[in-house]
Amino acid sequence: MNPYLAGVILGLTLLASYLVLGAGLGASSGIARIAAYLEGGLASSHVGSSEYFGAWGKEPLNYYLVFMFFGVFAEA
Repeated sequence: MNPYLAGVILGLTLLASYLVLGAGLGASSGIARIAAYLEGGLASSHVGSSEYFGAWGKEPLNYYLVFMFFGVFAEA
């Protein structure tokens, strides 16, 4: 594919993500939420009191980017 066309399509996809979901697309949020879930099994009070992880509540895996992250591996 033409790299300029691919860049425009990617940019429009990201813009649509911000408009529809209020957030961009990226696997790092999925990985961080998986880490919060795993750490919650070991030190739940630490995760709950964390300014970053604590805002996600008791179900950090209940987020679309977690499913997108796993979908990347399911597709391969």
